[in-house]
Amino acid sequence: MKTLLILLLALLAGPAAQAQGGTLPRLALSEAYVELHTGPGRGYPVFHVAARGDEVQLLLAHTGWVKLRTTQGVEGWVRREDLQGTLTAAGLAPGAVQRFVDTQLHQRLEFGAAWGRFVGQPMLRLSGRYRLGEALGVEAAIGQVQGLYSGTDFWQLDATVEPMSDLALSPYLAVGVGRFSNIPNASLVEQGSTHANQAHVGVGARWRFGSRYVLRADWSLYTALLSEQRSREYRALTLGLSFLF
Repeated sequence: MKTLLILLLALLAGPAAQAQGGTLPRLALSEAYVELHTGPGRGYPVFHVAARGDEVQLLLAHTGWVKLRTTQGVEGWVRREDLQGTLTAAGLAPGAVQRFVDTQLHQRLEFGAAWGRFVGQPMLRLSGRYRLGEALGVEAAIGQVQGLYSGTDFWQLDATVEPMSDLALSPYLAVGVGRFSNIPNASLVEQGSTHANQAHVGVGARWRFGSRYVLRADWSLYTALLSEQRSREYRALTLGLSFLF
């Protein structure tokens, strides 16, 4: 338990400090010029033109538009396709441009469901994740395991680290804490409910496809603190589908 908590604090301190000290992406325009609109749409007027070689900072995205800030401090909206050459010149393959804009700048919320096995028993988990930076996120989940003689409800709060989040297929690490509640079936009248705090660590992989979908698989090791002198380990394997917002 203490080892897992120390690992959790270390992971939180490292990437969090990097995210706070980092900057938003800054790129040099490779197009001859791009027109900056006052809002994310063709109906908004053009009020500024940035030329090739000008450095711009990517701020956020909305549908097919990206908000920029020039080195002169001018902020405006540009059509996504107008930045195709710039994003590709920055080292992004053409197929990664939409994922870069949507995932890195805009889509920070993720909700999904996962199915799997917990100590050989069927397991269902619902989760929500928020990206704090390019590599760091926090995730909350609730779940249920339906065994032959009892059912287990649980909740957990995780810190996640995804060092290659710019790739379509990327690994990640999760560590966190939570709580189990094991409730025997009604036929077992002599058995009482069991409640225990738990800590866990997990590894997995995420595959982003389309603009809003993520297929994820993970393996987790849970340590339940049954008493001050007794703990027990459980393993779980899940496969899930998530949606980005």
